[in-house]
Amino acid sequence: MSGVPTLFAWAKPVPLVPWDHTWVTTYDNRSTTYSSIADVGAAGENLWFCWGDFHPAGGTPVHSDGLIGSQISDYSIAKCICAPNLASNVHSNARGTIFSYGFDGVCHQLANQVLSASERPGTPALTVAHARAYGASSFLYGTYGVNRTAWTQKLAGCRPPMPSGGSGNTLMASVPLPNFSGDEFETTARSVLRDDHDTFARLLELRQEATAALMRFQARQFAAKGALVSADEMNDTYNSFFDRAAKLLGYESYSRIFGVSPESPVNIVDPQQFSKSRPG
Repeated sequence: MSGVPTLFAWAKPVPLVPWDHTWVTTYDNRSTTYSSIADVGAAGENLWFCWGDFHPAGGTPVHSDGLIGSQISDYSIAKCICAPNLASNVHSNARGTIFSYGFDGVCHQLANQVLSASERPGTPALTVAHARAYGASSFLYGTYGVNRTAWTQKLAGCRPPMPSGGSGNTLMASVPLPNFSGDEFETTARSVLRDDHDTFARLLELRQEATAALMRFQARQFAAKGALVSADEMNDTYNSFFDRAAKLLGYESYSRIFGVSPESPVNIVDPQQFSKSRPG
């Protein structure tokens, strides 16, 4: 490992759905490609699986080389937040505070947690906002996942205090679950809708309904005698909210806010990854 410490965010399409899986590395896989995670570790580099499989490189219809962002970062913070070079579905310390895939967040939120190590005074943290359907996942899970309390505590334990006068990360405010007030989704929606305050308010109300549905899934899944929740059931429910959002916003505004067109179901919970990550 050499040069300025930089985190690279990558994307690759999830099969059969219009959204991208994201992950993070300490190396640029456009110039250096490793064939296995063992090779990555042997080279002294790091890859964060972010609730996905190992990928030597990325590439999407929008970003041909797969790179969706890079920024100077503090590797020690990134490693403290989430252990690198370990599969998230096997190792609990490789999950950040996205403890349960599909319930606390998906790959986008875990990648953002790792990338929070790129925040510096005057420079906001990089996120995977350029991944397809990022708006859909942040609509449901926020920027850093549903469990805001756990995330705030994790970040406080891994990041030294910001210097006096530093910007701090405004997305880190500890707020009662499930309030995502002021996060990226809300900022993007406000920018797109501009002076249409009524539509903006109705969209946020719809988001609260969707988050409440997510909370019910969580409660049912983790209750001692709760019936197991399936990825299909979650996707059907979430797609119903996306459909309502599309009718509220119209094609253009929906596409800009949600990062995907309303023409096909999003299915933001990947059934294959979900089946690998069941609690217990």
